[in-house]
Amino acid sequence: MLPPFYYKAPNEDGLFRFFSEVIENVGDDRLKVYLYHIPPVAQVGFSPSLIGRLIKAFPDTVVGLKDSSGDWSNTAAILEAYPQFEVFPGSEIFLLDGLRQGAAGCISATCNVSAAAIRNVYDNWLSADADRLQGDITALRKAIQAYPMIPALKAIIAHYRQDPTGPGCAHPSPTCRRPTPPRPSKRWRRRTASGSILQGRPRAEARLRRRLGH
Repeated sequence: MLPPFYYKAPNEDGLFRFFSEVIENVGDDRLKVYLYHIPPVAQVGFSPSLIGRLIKAFPDTVVGLKDSSGDWSNTAAILEAYPQFEVFPGSEIFLLDGLRQGAAGCISATCNVSAAAIRNVYDNWLSADADRLQGDITALRKAIQAYPMIPALKAIIAHYRQDPTGPGCAHPSPTCRRPTPPRPSKRWRRRTASGSILQGRPRAEARLRRRLGH
């Protein structure tokens, strides 16, 4: 659940009252709220003290948070302060570090193309191979996020599915909702077509092909 973000810089009391009223007006013990901390987009986030107030007031309802700040120190501080809280880094770059400090997993856009490799880190984070597995998914994530994320992901999927109308292909259709551009740059399309986005990462490419049915 995002904070109210139309008006910028609301104070903590106002944010606490907002979430309190939503939870109380729903009035259902089955409600479980996962906070969505994404200040690069919303410009309004959840301070550690606000998280603590919400957990204390609604311990059976406010149960977790996705941290898409991109700031590992923020994620680590939340994990340390609230060890029973379900915290999900918003990028698999922080998955292994997160699991080692009690994170519940990760919620990542690039799971659309690398879910199996990310799950492999999750399943094997206590193994001797964990750092190498993490290195693989970190390298792929950094290669993809060097471009506009959504068009890049759509271009990868279109390429490996041999979709002639997908972004980055010969006759692209506008499959990205506005204002996202319908396809990435010519440089990206050349790299995707040549396979160089995964160059030197044969395991990643093999997993991607299996995931997309090739």
